Amino acid sequence: GSAGSRELLLAFSWLLHRLSLLEQLLARNRVKTGDEAHVCMVSMFVSLHLTSPECGLEDRVDIRYLQWLHGRLRFQWRSLHAQHQEHCKLLHKIHLLTSGSHMDQILGHFSVTETDLVRRPENYKQV
Repeated sequence: GSAGSRELLLAFSWLLHRLSLLEQLLARNRVKTGDEAHVCMVSMFVSLHLTSPECGLEDRVDIRYLQWLHGRLRFQWRSLHAQHQEHCKLLHKIHLLTSGSHMDQILGHFSVTETDLVRRPENYKQV
């Protein structure tokens, strides 16, 4: 599902950052003054040494596509981070508003499920 895709995107992003792959490729294929700009191609299965010119054209991918994927991954990472912050803020609000309400004095506050049970008991009626 999407969780596996997120993990793959996260791993791919970490690899790109760790190897500074995009920076290396951009520095390596920088257009010099007077040169014709060619579409930069890179092997889809990049080795750590980045030297495998024997790959066929069907195994190659446009660097702009990788940059787009990297940007998309960064956007999704920021969205995930924002959602996590929102989740933490809401949990804090629940804990703050239900402080002292729980029967267990060590815990001291309701959980999310207990708060939902208080708000909407009809959702928890057994059939």
